[in-house]
Amino acid sequence: MSDLGRTWRGSRIWLLAALSAVICSLLPVGNALSSEEPTIFDMAPAMHARGVAIGPDGNLWFAATSSSSSRGAVGRVEPDGKVVEYGLQENSGARGIVGGPDGNLWFTEPEAGRIGRVAVGGGITTFPLPAKASRPIGIAAGADGNLWFTEFAADRIGRITTAGAITEFSLDRGSKPAGIVAGPDGNLWFTERGANRIGRITPAGQVTEFPLRGDNPRPVAITVGPDGNLWFAGEGTNRIGRITTTAAMTEFPVPILNGASEIVAGPDGNLWFSSYSQVGALTPNGRLARLACLKTNCNLPVLSLTAGTGGEMWAGTSTEYTGGGGGTYIITNLTQPGYLARFAPRSSGTELTSAPRPVERRRTRLEFSCESAGGCQGNLRLIRQRAVFPGESGVNYSVVPIGSGRYDLGAGERGSVLVKLNRKGAKLLAKRPLSAWALAETGGGDLETARLVTLRRPRS
Repeated sequence: MSDLGRTWRGSRIWLLAALSAVICSLLPVGNALSSEEPTIFDMAPAMHARGVAIGPDGNLWFAATSSSSSRGAVGRVEPDGKVVEYGLQENSGARGIVGGPDGNLWFTEPEAGRIGRVAVGGGITTFPLPAKASRPIGIAAGADGNLWFTEFAADRIGRITTAGAITEFSLDRGSKPAGIVAGPDGNLWFTERGANRIGRITPAGQVTEFPLRGDNPRPVAITVGPDGNLWFAGEGTNRIGRITTTAAMTEFPVPILNGASEIVAGPDGNLWFSSYSQVGALTPNGRLARLACLKTNCNLPVLSLTAGTGGEMWAGTSTEYTGGGGGTYIITNLTQPGYLARFAPRSSGTELTSAPRPVERRRTRLEFSCESAGGCQGNLRLIRQRAVFPGESGVNYSVVPIGSGRYDLGAGERGSVLVKLNRKGAKLLAKRPLSAWALAETGGGDLETARLVTLRRPRS
C-alpha cells in the first residue's frame, strides 16, 4: 500500500484484487480453516476494523475507520455477539488498538493526529500530538508502563504516559515506522516500511536499526513469537522474517504473491499472518502449517488479526466486490460494512519432507506422512514461484504449475506420493535443478502443508 494509514482505494487495490484472483486459480484456496465457517459479526455501515485486540475485560475490541467519511469508531464484541461501537470525532479514524496497563484500551487516530483512550465502559479521552499530520499508526504497551506508538508520516516513535504526557523520538527522514510491539528484552521493536529496516528503541529513547535484505520488502507488522523472538511481515515480499533480540535474522519463504500485512502469535503456538484474502500459520521453526481463505469464496480481505482468550482467532475484514473485466475490488467508499470474524485455528494434518528428489521420466516421489485422525486425502501439486513486488514502480509476479499427483493415506501412515512433471517442468529441469513448492491440498481446497523441495535429474 502506498500509505498504511489511508483507506484502500484506487487502481492499486484493483491490482491487488486481480492478483488475488490469479493466486486463487493457482494456489489452494476454498474452504475455511476448519470444517465450519467462521462466525461473522457485522459492523456498522461503512466501518472497517483496522485494528483488533483483546481488552482487559476479555472482550474483542477494535479500532475502525469509516469508508464513507473520515469519522471512525472504537468498540467491542460482547459475549452474546452484540457489536457495540463508540463513534469518534469528525476527521478522525482509528487504526491501532491495545490494552493498556491502566485497564483501558489505547488507540491511534491517524487522520486526527491523536492518541485515544477508551474505558471498558465506553468513555473516550483523546490526546493531540504536537503535529496533527504525523499519522500515528501502530501502538503497543511497553514494559515501562507507558504506551508507545509509531508516527508514520512524521518519522518518529512516540511515548505517552497513562496520564497523557507525550514524548517523541526522531528517526531518519523517510523511515515511515508502522508496526510496534513490546519485546521480551524490555525494549520496543518496530518496523520501518519506508527504510526497509527493523528498529529497536529502549525505554530511554535510544534507537538501533537493522536493515533487511531483499528488494524493498516494506515491513509493516511485527509481533513476539512463542519462541521469544520478534517476527515480522512485509507488503513487498513472500517471506516471513524472524529477528532475535541480539539481531540474528532469518527469513522463511511462504507461497504467497501479494505480500503479508499482519502477523500475530496464535493460541496454538504458531505465527499467524494475513495475505489479502488468505490467512496462514507458520511454526516457530519456519514450517508453513496452514494457508487458506478465511471463508468460502475468498471474499473477506483481512485487515487485522489477533488471538483470543479461548483458543480462537479474530480478524477484522474488509468487503470485496466483483468488478469489471473479471477483477474484483475492495470498495471502501460506499456504505457497506466490514466484518469481524472469529475462527478456530487448525494446523496441518500432513507433513512433507524437503530432501532433494530425483526425477526420472518426468516422475518423482515425495515422502509424506499423515497426522490427521481422519486420514489425509487430496492433491499434491508442484509450482514455481517468481519474485513478488520488486519495487514501488510496479508488480512482477509469476506462478508456474510444473507437476501434480494424488495422496491418500490413513491416520498415522507414512508413504510416498507419485508426482508427474508436466512439459513445462520437464523443460525447466532439463536446464538445471529446480526449487519448487510442493503444495498438499485437501479435498476441500485448503492447503494442508507446503514445502520447498529441490528436484534434480539422476546422476549418470
